[in-house]
Amino acid sequence: MQGDLAKAANDTPSKPATPRLWSCLWRGAIGGALGTLVVLSYAIYRDPYALLAGSGLLILVLLGSADGSFIGVMIWFSSRLIRRRLAWGFRIVLGTTVTAALIASYLYLQEGIGDTPGWFILDSVLFGLVVGGSAGAMSHERQKKSEALA
Repeated sequence: MQGDLAKAANDTPSKPATPRLWSCLWRGAIGGALGTLVVLSYAIYRDPYALLAGSGLLILVLLGSADGSFIGVMIWFSSRLIRRRLAWGFRIVLGTTVTAALIASYLYLQEGIGDTPGWFILDSVLFGLVVGGSAGAMSHERQKKSEALA
């Protein structure tokens, strides 16, 4: 009887387990925000007057977090669909592709392609790589200790 109680007490986790979707969601949001900060720091390096945008910079970081959360949900859904944990490189490719498609559609609706489509494509791919790639790299499910040792 006491052995069963001791076994039940030892099996009780010390903190509640984070659901796997939530883990992918918040890690993707952090990755998207960090990627957006890298893009913003480059934009400020190129044009110091970009700091005058004020609250627009915060909105861009929040949009990067939202994009990262979206990438996290897609990674979680894809891993559930194939019933395996996605590899690091595949998560980066998925995040880059989705974010590049989103920013390309946004740029196309706002400005159009313009005279030189090379810059349009380059901007879309680089933004997708920095923001979506970092969100994809960071967005992974937390492993159980038994899975990590195996």
